[in-house]
Amino acid sequence: MRIHPLFALALTTLSIAACDSPTAGASLDGTVSNDVSAGALLDGVGGSDASFSTIDTNKCGDAILPIGCLPACATVTGDGCLKSLCCTDQGRCTASGGVCVATDDTGCAASTGCASDGLCHVVSGECSATSDADCLASSRCKKWGGCSAKDGVCVPSQKGCGESSGCKDNGKCSVVGLQCAPGSDSDCGQSSRCAEAGKCSVKNGICHALKDSDCAGKTVCLVSGECHALAGSGACFAKSTADCEASSGCGDDGKCSFAPLSYNQAVGRCITTSTSECEKSTGCKTAGACFYSEKYKSCATKCDGSHCGKGGSTADAGSSMDAAATADAAEAVCVSCDGG
Repeated sequence: MRIHPLFALALTTLSIAACDSPTAGASLDGTVSNDVSAGALLDGVGGSDASFSTIDTNKCGDAILPIGCLPACATVTGDGCLKSLCCTDQGRCTASGGVCVATDDTGCAASTGCASDGLCHVVSGECSATSDADCLASSRCKKWGGCSAKDGVCVPSQKGCGESSGCKDNGKCSVVGLQCAPGSDSDCGQSSRCAEAGKCSVKNGICHALKDSDCAGKTVCLVSGECHALAGSGACFAKSTADCEASSGCGDDGKCSFAPLSYNQAVGRCITTSTSECEKSTGCKTAGACFYSEKYKSCATKCDGSHCGKGGSTADAGSSMDAAATADAAEAVCVSCDGG
């Protein structure tokens, strides 16, 4: 049985046990006899109405079989295909010569393969992408830029990559081989990953933070104080208390202290280390998060309400208890001071 080029990408080597379930004719040790009853459960199809004939184990062997459809070693008759994933996923709803095949565009158009991969028209017994229109309506185009039909499948186009969510999110704006990927620093620079995490330079087909200028002015720097690229990591980190104190995370959440990484003391993250940091934060004034919790390494409220900000009310000792904190009564930390 010829396997469609797209599904050939999803093949896996299955043992002979994959050709059968432990029903009539099969043992629990994974072996399969040469005869399986017509009602045997196979790949989601079964019961007394299932239409399968004998499974020939010699035909199965260690064959490479498609995922989510009936294995080639199952001889199918009647409505066995119509009830299987071959039909719902691949539009192969008709039994012909013992295998499931696609026979009309209606079955292809109704399959998940049409919506996801543009395989909407029947060609030689299988569903294929016959035009760019098939691809343009698929999620493969919207997400991954596979907007052009070629040899029966949807492949990336420069326009498709440039308009895909992968371009906007991760800089995958150029056709590289058979996929959309960052082709230049410009691709990375226009992505949300650059604006948020400083992943603005391309290396080996992926957007990374490779220099301090990638991190500077980005969310990771402005909010978290992580304004320096660490060579070899592709990520941004803080390097000093000054980085932390300049971040909005210090003013908002009390994360004003530099904590070096265990494996590299030159860089680290910004954290909260004292109640005084919490008391100066916006979180203290607006939400009563004025108490430093050593256990959670962050600002929180005390259950007695003594650190509630203006307008806050004293909470009962057991109200709004953090689930993790209830396991440690010695350090009772509340989520809020209003008892909500």
